[in-house]
Amino acid sequence: MGELSFSIYLIHLLVLQPVAAFVISEFGHELSAPLRFAIVVAVVLPTVTLLSWITYTLIEVPGQKAGRFVVQRFGRKTAPVLEKTPAE
Repeated sequence: MGELSFSIYLIHLLVLQPVAAFVISEFGHELSAPLRFAIVVAVVLPTVTLLSWITYTLIEVPGQKAGRFVVQRFGRKTAPVLEKTPAE
């Protein structure tokens, strides 16, 4: 879950809000609040986990690889030399 945490952070509200709004509008008066909460969690948790895994696999990992390539290809070849200031 640690590798998916950023994707989960980005996606969870996109899934949570419409699902919660749907459950409240359809079953708001018929079901108790704990039961509505359980339904929302049962729908949102696997959906967010699956979408997060997909975005991690298809977007984040290739992006990290591309970033490493750019740094290796175009990054500095040597360590920067620190210049002494006149006060030293």
